[in-house]
Amino acid sequence: LTSCSVIESFYGLRDDITKLSLGVYMADLAALVCDEGITAHEAVRLLLNSLHFAEKNKKPLLEIKTMFEMRLMACVGYMPEIEECMACGEEGQYFDIYEGGILCGACRSENSFKISKKAIDVMHKYFSPELRDAFYVKPKEELSVLSSISEKYIEIHTGKHLKTLDDLKSVM
Repeated sequence: LTSCSVIESFYGLRDDITKLSLGVYMADLAALVCDEGITAHEAVRLLLNSLHFAEKNKKPLLEIKTMFEMRLMACVGYMPEIEECMACGEEGQYFDIYEGGILCGACRSENSFKISKKAIDVMHKYFSPELRDAFYVKPKEELSVLSSISEKYIEIHTGKHLKTLDDLKSVM
């Protein structure tokens, strides 16, 4: 590499401390989970689109954060099992952050979060093969549960807690 030029600087993120904090957190998380030496085209595309949506106010910031966290983890190999109960194959109503997927009431563990059918449907859309579909999901009342799940899921599966997440939460 002998030279480069900036295509998009996301200058508008600097005008709002919450947007800036979200951008820093997303970049920090991407750097944490994307191993050096691997191609991360999908993760970079996700990060750039998320920054664009935040800068242009195209979606509430908590929605961008939650979708980004879940989809990024799937991009790097931590896709949760959300089709049916991982233990018995029945319909699931709980998400187990350690096991990484859905469990039914009979199979749930102490690490499971109660999750609605609507929240599971939102997760399906977050993991859609088409990235643009993930950006146009409107999670509404499921958002706070999904946000908690994604934060804890990341912490468990990376073994790290990012200070930039605390910074973001302090301004949201």
